[in-house]
Formats: sequence, structure tokens, C-alpha cells
Amino acid sequence: MKIRLLFALFLPVMANASDWSAVEKVTSIGIRADGTQGIVLRLESKAHNPSNCSLEDHYFIRNTNPMYDEMFSLILAAKKSGSEISVKVNGCDNGRPKVIWVSES
Repeated sequence: MKIRLLFALFLPVMANASDWSAVEKVTSIGIRADGTQGIVLRLESKAHNPSNCSLEDHYFIRNTNPMYDEMFSLILAAKKSGSEISVKVNGCDNGRPKVIWVSES
């Protein structure tokens, strides 16, 4: 019984652990201004894609995200300084993994 309870408690944590990308440098940043507007972001490896989005070349952050400006600032600072970041994704947006969290290492 105790084992089942511990497993049930830690299952959500284990399931969410795979939503984070590897810690890597930013290789390119683009601004999409037509249609779906937002940031198109590429790290050193192919995009982490647990939701099997149709495009794995970049990540996407829509400009309607409430933390869009802060995420963009952190990504630009990491690119300029050569720091590494990790992104957490949840679902797809514009065919690419949708970023919901950015963390600098």
C-alpha cells in the first residue's frame, strides 16, 4: 500500500520532468510578424518535442504569452552572453513545441 501511495505522489513530478529541454546555448532567434506572431527560437539541438508537433526545427513563444517580454529579454541576454538556457514546453503552437517557461543555467 505504501509503495502505491508513494508512486501516486511522485507520478506527476516524473511525468513533467520530460517537458524540459536540455541545457543549451541559443543559436538563433527570429520574430514572426505575419499571421501567428511571436518568437521562433532555436537551441543547439533539435527542439525537444514531447507532444509530437509537426515541426521540430524551432520552439515557439506567442506574443500573447503574459511573460513574453520577460522571456524575450532572458533569451536575448543568453544569446548575447553565450549563457545556456533550458525551456519547458507544453503542447504545440504554430506547429512547433510551445514554450511556457525559460530558465537560464
